[in-house]
Amino acid sequence: MNKFPHVEYDPVGGGVRGESAIEIYKFLADEAEFDGDVVKGALFKARAKQLSVVPPASVGDEDLKEAIAKWGKKSDQ
Repeated sequence: MNKFPHVEYDPVGGGVRGESAIEIYKFLADEAEFDGDVVKGALFKARAKQLSVVPPASVGDEDLKEAIAKWGKKSDQ
């Protein structure tokens, strides 16, 4: 189990900042693979890779919200 990444929020849109979302997706991929769910791990890796091309200002996604609720804590809100 890895350490959950630092969560940064976009002050304008309120979503998770792009760079932070990328790190969270990488964390979720590692966790899914650790649990034996290679399909979900591949999905999260693909999301991280896609966002890495041109990171958005913020991302709003249920997977991110659930991960932050489960493992993270709010830092910039």
